[in-house]
Amino acid sequence: MDPFCLNFRHKRLGSDDEEEFEYRNAVSTPKKPKKSAGSVPFQTTSIVPADQDFKPGDFVILRDEEKHDKAPIWRFDSKTLVQRFNVSGNDENGEYLYRSANQYSGYIPTNRHKYVSIAVKFVSSDGANTVVKILKSMDIRAAPDP
Repeated sequence: MDPFCLNFRHKRLGSDDEEEFEYRNAVSTPKKPKKSAGSVPFQTTSIVPADQDFKPGDFVILRDEEKHDKAPIWRFDSKTLVQRFNVSGNDENGEYLYRSANQYSGYIPTNRHKYVSIAVKFVSSDGANTVVKILKSMDIRAAPDP
């Protein structure tokens, strides 16, 4: 037998170890219920005041595109990266629904004045795609112009 070869195939448990093993197998800890991928508990975001920085999860629209029909919206993925959401249809009230796209853009805080904060409601999420609708946006007249 090679002295450098270690064999860990079987280890005999002592009686105390066997009792602990049997106890752990008989008594299990309660498991947390799993969230299904398709359920989003109608989470909403809020408007960020003009004097505050955006944080991950906040939604914005470009100030220049706010009045355009079907303009995309953006979600902050990190402090310097935003993810695009494109119009993907309408809900039962005729309001636009926005679906997450696999498109990202960089963001720098000195361009804060180019964005308008919006509040959204999460409609659905299946893991790969998220669908939201706009609840309200910050009044442009209330935002300071640089």
